[in-house]
Amino acid sequence: MLPGYRQEPSPLRKLVTKSLFYVTIVTASLFYGLCVALLPPLFLLYFSFPVLVLVLLTIWALPDGTRGPLGLLTFSFFAFAAVLVIWPDYMAVQIPGFAWISARRIWSWMLALSLLLCLSMSGEMRRELADRMGKTKPFWIMAATYFALHWLTLPISATVAVSFNQSLNQVFVWGLPLIAATFLFDKPKNLRRWEVLILIAVAINCVISILEYRNGRLLWADHIPGFLTVQDEVLQRILQGAIRDGEYRVTSVFTVALCLAEFLSLAVPYALHRAFSSNHLGRILFWVLVDLVLLGAIILTRARLGIVGLLVSHSVFLLLWGAKRWMAKGRDLIGPAISLAYPVAASAFIFAMLFVPAVHNRTIGGGSTGFSDDSRKVQFHMFWPKLFRNPFGYGTARSGDTLDYHLPSGMVTVDSYFISVGLDYGVLGLICFFGMFFYTFALASRTYLTSNSKEAELALPLACGIAVLFFVRLVLSQSDNVPFIFILFGMTIAMYARYAAAPKRQGLGAAAVPARTMPGQLQPAE
Repeated sequence: MLPGYRQEPSPLRKLVTKSLFYVTIVTASLFYGLCVALLPPLFLLYFSFPVLVLVLLTIWALPDGTRGPLGLLTFSFFAFAAVLVIWPDYMAVQIPGFAWISARRIWSWMLALSLLLCLSMSGEMRRELADRMGKTKPFWIMAATYFALHWLTLPISATVAVSFNQSLNQVFVWGLPLIAATFLFDKPKNLRRWEVLILIAVAINCVISILEYRNGRLLWADHIPGFLTVQDEVLQRILQGAIRDGEYRVTSVFTVALCLAEFLSLAVPYALHRAFSSNHLGRILFWVLVDLVLLGAIILTRARLGIVGLLVSHSVFLLLWGAKRWMAKGRDLIGPAISLAYPVAASAFIFAMLFVPAVHNRTIGGGSTGFSDDSRKVQFHMFWPKLFRNPFGYGTARSGDTLDYHLPSGMVTVDSYFISVGLDYGVLGLICFFGMFFYTFALASRTYLTSNSKEAELALPLACGIAVLFFVRLVLSQSDNVPFIFILFGMTIAMYARYAAAPKRQGLGAAAVPARTMPGQLQPAE
C-alpha cells in the first residue's frame, strides 16, 4: 500500500467491533441499573467514579492554547465565597441516603469544574501557578502533606466511609479554593472585589444579628421551605438557639454564635484599612463607626473569642501600620510612637487580662464561661495521651469519637481545632496545618512592609485575618469558616508573588546586567 493509506477493515471485523461496543454499553447499563435497584444510596457514590474518570479524561483532552473559562472561574469563586457568609449551610436539599446538597457544595462543584477547565486549556495559567508555587515551596510542601494525610490515614480510620466522604468534601471546599485564590488574586480588581464582598457580607450579618436579637430566635426558624429542610438533630439545636447569662446569643447565617464572632473579627481589619487609608474626615468617622458596630455585633454573640479576635485585629494592624509608617517616613512621630508604645500597651493589657476581673472574664474566661474553660482544660488533658498513643492520627472526622468527651447533655464535642487536627492527622498534621499560618503571616507582613503598591496595602488585612484565625482556631473546632483559612492562604501567596517576590527578582536581574557604555564614553579599565 502507498504511504499514508491503510487497508479498510473487512465487513466481518466491522460487525464484530460494533457488536462488542453495543454489548459493552448494554452490559454496563444493566449493571448500573441493578446497583441502583439493590444497593443503598450511599454506595451509589462509589459507582459514579468511572463516570467521573471519563469526565476528567475529557477535560484533560481539551485543546490547549486558550485562557479557558476564566470568567466562569472568577464568578464561581466569588459566588462560593459569598454563600459561605450570607447563606445558612443547613438550608439544603436532602435526598435520602445522600449528603446534603447545599449552596456551598453546589458552588464548590462549579468552582471545581471551571478550575479544571482552565488548568486543562490554559498553559499560561499552569505556568503562572507553577511560578507562584516555586516562590513559596515551603507552604506547598506543608499544604500537600496536610491534604495527603487525609488519604494516608484512611486505612487506620475506624469509619473508612465517613473519613473518605469528609476527605473528598474537604478537597472541594478547602483545597480547590486555595488553588483558585492563588491564581486569581494577583489581579487588583479581584482584590477590590474581595474587600467589597467582605464589607457587604458584614453589613448583611450585622443587620440580621440586630433583628435576630430583637426577635429572640432565628428570623427564618419557622419559614424554611420544605424542600430546604433537612432532618438532622444538629439542625434542631441550631433552630432552638442558645442563651448565656439570660441573654440570647445571635448566630445569623452560621451554625453557632462562635463562628459568627470569628467572621466579624476577621472583617475588622478591612474597616480599619478603609479608615487609615482615607484623608477625608467624614469617611474616617464612618469607618470608625463601622468598627464600633462590629464590636456591638460581637457582643451580641456573647462569644469571648470574638473579643479576642477583635483585639488581635487591632493589635496586629497597629503594629504593622506603625512599623511601615516609621520605615517610610523616618522623621514622622506617629510611626515611632506607635511602634515604641506597643510593648508597653501590650504589657499593660496582659496585666489587665490576668488581674482585672472585667477584662479577665471577657478574654481568658471566668464567671458564666467557667464551664467552657473547664471543659476545654479537660479535653486537652485527655488529648495528649491519645496523641502520643498514635502520633500518626486516627483518620479524618475521627477526633470527636477518639477524644470521647461528652457534654452533660450527652453530645460528643471538641472545643479546639488544635485537638481536631492532632487526633485526625497526628503530629505531622499539626505541624503542617499551623505551620501554614506562620509562613503565610510572614509572607503577608513582608508584602505589606516592603511594597509601595497601593494594592499591596490589602496585605495588611490579610496578615491580621491570618493572625485572628490562628488564635481563634485554638479554641474553636467548628468548620464553618475553615474555607476562609485556605482562601486567605491562597490570596497571600498570590500577593507575595506579585508585589514582593517578583519586584525583588527583577531588582536582582537588573543589578546583574552591566551598564551600557554611551557613545564617546571611556571603557572601565580591566
